[in-house]
Amino acid sequence: MRIDKLPIRGGGFRFLPIMTQEEYRAERNSLNDTGLCLACGVEADGCEPDMRKGKCDACGAADVYGLEELMVMGLIRWEDE
Repeated sequence: MRIDKLPIRGGGFRFLPIMTQEEYRAERNSLNDTGLCLACGVEADGCEPDMRKGKCDACGAADVYGLEELMVMGLIRWEDE
């Protein structure tokens, strides 16, 4: 998974994952339960797949989302394999 840094209105940035379908399937099938902090871009392990607004250990923001929740929300940028 790669992370894209996008500017947002009003200043600041939003971090979104970029991945292939194969990478997504591999992450879903792993035991890591990957999530992502949309505020700072740090990957978080041990997240429930449907986690929303979890607290980030790196920056303290309540902006950690589980990988499946990001997919449902349409926030994963898909890349060709």
